[in-house]
Amino acid sequence: MPVRGLTDAIEARGLRFAPPRGGDAGRGIGEYGGILAAGCREAERTARERLRPFVATMERRRARDAERLYTYFTSLAGELAGGGRRDRSAAITGERLAAIRREYERKVLDLGHRYRLRARLAPLAVARVMIPVLRGTYLFQWRTAERHVAVVWDPVLSALEPIACDSCGAGEWMLTVGTDLAMRCGPCQSRAAAEAGG
Repeated sequence: MPVRGLTDAIEARGLRFAPPRGGDAGRGIGEYGGILAAGCREAERTARERLRPFVATMERRRARDAERLYTYFTSLAGELAGGGRRDRSAAITGERLAAIRREYERKVLDLGHRYRLRARLAPLAVARVMIPVLRGTYLFQWRTAERHVAVVWDPVLSALEPIACDSCGAGEWMLTVGTDLAMRCGPCQSRAAAEAGG
């Protein structure tokens, strides 16, 4: 799956892909750091999106197990406190209730560890690919403000590349252009509207 909006992220940072004379000798990762960061953000977003159904299933199972633990330990404490033998002292009953509470807390903590999900994304390599593309420009005007937005036709994908959100960098097809001519995806536009209104 290609990294969407990468071309726009590269252009926004003013990075060049053309090698200097003599090749890449002496060129450090710093120059490609912005590109790598944009790729990592997109990979993380894609991983979260693809894992969403699995995470929802795990959360349901965790909630079910937590409910079972609560029911079991509540009934255990209720039996100890409410009935049974009359020869127990209040101190012994209190100690046993405290032990039940500690065991319950330990089990809940263990449940959290058991259902913890960790995913590690690490870049394996940065590939530099030079492909001739067809470029065009959209011109957005509002009052006296103007903004040019590059549109790129990718011949490998045989499609236009999505345009990058100015706030988060995610490549999207549906963006909102604000009065400041900033292009934002749905979630970023909602946040910007909430900040402006509240």
